[in-house]
Amino acid sequence: MAKDVSVTPIAVSPPVAPPVPANRRPLLMFLFWVALIVGGGTALYFGIKKPGDIGLHVQAGRRLLDGEAIYRHESPAWPYPPFLAVLTTPMPSVSPPVLRYGWSVVNVALLVGSLLIARSMFVNLASSQASQRVSGLLAIAAASLYLVTPIDSPGHDLLILILTVIGIHAWRLGEPIQAGFWFGVGAACKATPLLFALMLLLQRKWTALAVMLMTTVGLTLVTDLAFPQKSGELWAVSWYRTHLSSLRPDEPADSKGAWVAWNPKNQNLASAIYRLGTAKPLEAGVPGWVGWELPPTIVRGAIVGSQAVVGLLLIWIAWPRPANAQMLSRIAMGAAFACGMVLLSPMSSKSHFAVLVLPCSVLSVRLVLGKANALGWLALFAIAGLGWMTSRDAFGDRFSDLAQAYGCVTGAALIGLIAMISAVRDPGSPEKEPRTK
Repeated sequence: MAKDVSVTPIAVSPPVAPPVPANRRPLLMFLFWVALIVGGGTALYFGIKKPGDIGLHVQAGRRLLDGEAIYRHESPAWPYPPFLAVLTTPMPSVSPPVLRYGWSVVNVALLVGSLLIARSMFVNLASSQASQRVSGLLAIAAASLYLVTPIDSPGHDLLILILTVIGIHAWRLGEPIQAGFWFGVGAACKATPLLFALMLLLQRKWTALAVMLMTTVGLTLVTDLAFPQKSGELWAVSWYRTHLSSLRPDEPADSKGAWVAWNPKNQNLASAIYRLGTAKPLEAGVPGWVGWELPPTIVRGAIVGSQAVVGLLLIWIAWPRPANAQMLSRIAMGAAFACGMVLLSPMSSKSHFAVLVLPCSVLSVRLVLGKANALGWLALFAIAGLGWMTSRDAFGDRFSDLAQAYGCVTGAALIGLIAMISAVRDPGSPEKEPRTK
């Protein structure tokens, strides 16, 4: 009699794709970012028709090549350091469509590069990859309005952002030569990053300070060697004589064609206080504006006093303390000076405040680490909310114009600066930097 033979089915696993070889991953990531940047730049080219400051940069490059004066009382005027004009010299030879496309791609590349470098600063500070992602997304969400604005209004603000981020990245690693060099390049392009010299001075980082000052002065003088002015005058002297000589500590910047005292788009501290205490000119627009007409002496005193408070806060933040050995403390210090940079600049439009991604990143990491309380959440939401109040797409022209005129973005930068005090004093990060250069 035959026996029944049972057959046990054999489970067959579905085919598994072979893992990507480790040596190919960097190439794939590089191609991914290149595709993202080119795709984003292309979308920006077709989606945004605003010329921004492209025409002003082309004009500066053409005049520099011809040895003609780039500093004039005209509208719009070139109010930037002479070295920035050197970077514009290739532009006059490029056709407008190609130039605008290239400008779009470069802007997207600068934004992506800034975010990637900023993210790398916090890699060793979060407890896991998941917390790194959460803190990174939280920071980008909070700073999204400030990051989108320079894309929507083409200029060189993202160049200043990436130079600032690279400088702070080198600073947090304890690399004095690199930090000083990148801060110096930023100062040669926009002047306001010179504020980081105060941070290096108070921290007694003499090598970094010397490299920064030499880089700034050297790049400024290189402009005269490569593109001498026909009149024989140094470019820096022309810049000072035309625009900088009009600056006063008790008044907002006002130079024909470059800066206007009552300007709702200027979000620096002096301009915000001046608007709140001075009658609005008829040509300023901003329907619905309700301000105060205070005695000029009180307005001037408030401007000087508020800027002095910001300066003292920065000095206190940069004063040497043991906590500065921790990476997060150094990053928070750099973020505080980035806030001071836009608050004390002669002209700070909303696109300049992309640097607020730095205090947002510090707050996000501290919140994920559990080192910040409800005030940390409040600060993060306030920075985000005050920025979005100035969005025309979200709230319409009338409301957003009023929000800018009342200095909502100014308030966001002040909150970012104040929020960094706690992070500098008690960063709460276990990761310490062994180098003490």
